Amino acid sequence: MGVEFRQFLVVNDRTWLPQPDTLSRVEAVLRQWALVDQPPRLVDLSGGRPQFTTPDRLGSFPGAGLALTWPGIEGRGVERVAGPNQWGSGPDERYIGRIVAVAGLDYRVQWSSEDYYFQLVKPPSEAGQPLTRYPNPDFGRTRLSTTWADAFPCTAAASPPLVRINIEDRARSQVGWRNLDGFWRAALILEFGKDIPAFAGAVHLLPERAFVSAISAAFRGPIEEVGEFY
Repeated sequence: MGVEFRQFLVVNDRTWLPQPDTLSRVEAVLRQWALVDQPPRLVDLSGGRPQFTTPDRLGSFPGAGLALTWPGIEGRGVERVAGPNQWGSGPDERYIGRIVAVAGLDYRVQWSSEDYYFQLVKPPSEAGQPLTRYPNPDFGRTRLSTTWADAFPCTAAASPPLVRINIEDRARSQVGWRNLDGFWRAALILEFGKDIPAFAGAVHLLPERAFVSAISAAFRGPIEEVGEFY
């Protein structure tokens, strides 16, 4: 498979809660920036066992969690958001392999990579009692099993987890976040695959900051970015 790259845009706010229109707003931004041109597939994340669900779920309250997935996009919209790639490809040759947007009440620990290890120190709790993580099954056709690490069944009243972030020395110069919690209830994941953007060799921040601001406004929360080679 070789080395591939993806960029996480996570809502970094431990008090953040989803709204019924959250994912519809994110989809509208992706369409505005020419990053999707097909309807999404919807995945119900409740119970820790993602399953495809019906399109009418979009626009309703996401509950424990709802994910939208798109097969990706080719063309100039990719370079507009991510800048040139490491290979010097032309704008029309650029692509993103898959796009995933997630929102819900459940807390999810950020996926670890060779450069960043997100260590769960304390699970989320409710009414003073620690919550038990979902089992970690193979998510099968939805292909979401490596999109986050531990996930916990939560309500709006749950207290957040505590996560320690361990950074390899070689990756310290590439950290793009300031005060990352290491867990989230909502995120947008851009899977570039082998079309590795040039910024992946520097600080892991998307060059088009107006796009990041638009995603932040759509989620109604502050965004931090995590780049990952996989």
